[in-house]
Amino acid sequence: MKQFSISIAFLFVLILFFLTPGTCLAQLDKADAVFEYDSLHIYSSGKKTDFIYVHFKRSYRIKIQSNKGANDFESITLPEWHDPSLYFHAPEQHNAGKHLGAVEVEDFRLSIIKADGSRVDTIVTPLYEPERFVGIKDSKYETASYYKYLIGDLQPGDIVEIKYNYSAPYGENLFSLLTFRIFFHGSYPVLEKHFTYSHLKGLEVDVTTYLGDEPAVEYGAETKYDWHFQNLPACMEESGIKPYLDLPHVIISMKPYEMIYTV
Repeated sequence: MKQFSISIAFLFVLILFFLTPGTCLAQLDKADAVFEYDSLHIYSSGKKTDFIYVHFKRSYRIKIQSNKGANDFESITLPEWHDPSLYFHAPEQHNAGKHLGAVEVEDFRLSIIKADGSRVDTIVTPLYEPERFVGIKDSKYETASYYKYLIGDLQPGDIVEIKYNYSAPYGENLFSLLTFRIFFHGSYPVLEKHFTYSHLKGLEVDVTTYLGDEPAVEYGAETKYDWHFQNLPACMEESGIKPYLDLPHVIISMKPYEMIYTV
């Protein structure tokens, strides 16, 4: 499914970045950081609510181009959400939003390539930072899992490579994982973007693309959806932009066996 409405703000961004290559290169030079590539794979294992785990596997490479860029990436917090425009109307003290509990980080790898070409592979021990929030289901306080990784002292010219893999149980995070939205754009330019979603055969899932090309789909023991983009501008924070109306994104809604009507 596609929708083709587009705002004047985003139309301007498209013209600026894709119809004038010289301007695009100039904008990249002025960016505080640039994602040279960004690959995200989300996959669902299991078919019933209590046995489904949702896995998030991401790898990306960032070129730091200013002190601000260095400061912005001095730490990484997992889990990450890929829907920066999501907003909940609720009292601030409720800390409303999509949170995940019982998160298990299986892998986190960090490499820093310095301006002189030397490479530093670093083992980072995360800081566990639980957050309290009011759940939607029964309006009671719950605890979400967050892990903060301190990257260290970055300098303009550094290239940062990060790979991570974490998972969360679907049943314990039903509100956050029942349906979720993935945007491809962000606050920084992305030269190469790859997103994959996959799930086991037999699990009902609605995967809907808005404002972008339909994915390549493979069927087998798993069903796999692939999207690929190049030269994505940093337009998520453009003045007047409405990401859900202006930017390509995907909505994923899982329907475990016991949530489907049977006769």
